[in-house]
Amino acid sequence: MKKFLICGTAGGHLSEILTLFDDAISETPHDFIILTEKSTRVFPEKVRIFTYFAPRNPYLKIPFSLFKALFLIIAFRPEWIISTGAQVGIGSILAGKLFLRKTMFIETVTRYKTPTKSAKILYPLVDKFFVQHQEVLKLFGPKAEYIGGII
Repeated sequence: MKKFLICGTAGGHLSEILTLFDDAISETPHDFIILTEKSTRVFPEKVRIFTYFAPRNPYLKIPFSLFKALFLIIAFRPEWIISTGAQVGIGSILAGKLFLRKTMFIETVTRYKTPTKSAKILYPLVDKFFVQHQEVLKLFGPKAEYIGGII
């Protein structure tokens, strides 16, 4: 059984990644752990949810998520750290790299002309980098792969 740490900022980033892994969460024996900001969102029953205090300043959210992700990696030893972005994604991917975990970033579907800041930061760091629009491939290097739209 593989373990996955799924990270996304509450809202659209988290919705995208949960949509992507919806079938896998409900139909496979793999262990899915979600790290996100505190919210009132309803989650699938088969996942363990961990939240962190997210200060208003977006740049302070990165260290908070980094430390929470470090704790989760030590406690649960996920094989993959997967994110669709924003501050929780940056902190989690950095934590994953510190513990030599495989990492994956999926650029949000809403970006088809310009990359997100988190994509620019994480592109050189992640093991797998996916985009959801073919025209976005030219904004990144050869590591970027087109997977089609998730939503």
